[in-house]
Amino acid sequence: MDPELAPVEEARGAVFPALSDEALPEIRRQIAEGSPGLDSEALTAGGRVRVEERQVPGPEGEPDITVLILSPAEDRGPKGGILSLHGGGMIMGDAGTT
Repeated sequence: MDPELAPVEEARGAVFPALSDEALPEIRRQIAEGSPGLDSEALTAGGRVRVEERQVPGPEGEPDITVLILSPAEDRGPKGGILSLHGGGMIMGDAGTT
């Protein structure tokens, strides 16, 4: 680890326990309580963006995954897309966690 990041890691460790199977439920609870969630007005850009929530199949034996699809409210034909994946290993938070 970069030595300059040591204070950040120490501060994180004071709030969240070390990541483990046993600690994960408590970490998830803390994140859910501390996250303001999605702001509908901001997410829809005042109605200019359509937000659609869908479920896609998860890995075999695991639950489906909730995805949000954001597209222009005024459809103007074919368009490109951006796939954004949370970089946290998909073990904490959800589509509504900011």
